[in-house]
Amino acid sequence: DGYIWGRGALDMKNMVAAELMVMLLLKRTGARPDRDVIFAATADEEAGKGEHGPGWLLDHHPEQIEAPVILTEGGGHDVVVGARRFTTCQVGQKGICRM
Repeated sequence: DGYIWGRGALDMKNMVAAELMVMLLLKRTGARPDRDVIFAATADEEAGKGEHGPGWLLDHHPEQIEAPVILTEGGGHDVVVGARRFTTCQVGQKGICRM
């Protein structure tokens, strides 16, 4: 019918585009950060841990995504650094938008 139907079909695509653009700009400008920068586009966050999302990456490839900092539009995923596990928290700011 010309539409994309499904959980997550529309949400946060702008954020993914912005994150991908940052990665492209890092490459194009020859920037050399002090540490690795990993771009992981995943799915399934609406279904909890899911079968294809960040939880799967943590369970099956923790060595590929071990990082001291994770920036994401989502939340609720544990971060493991060495032998220590940290539970993330979310901070939000809400306001009024009148149009």
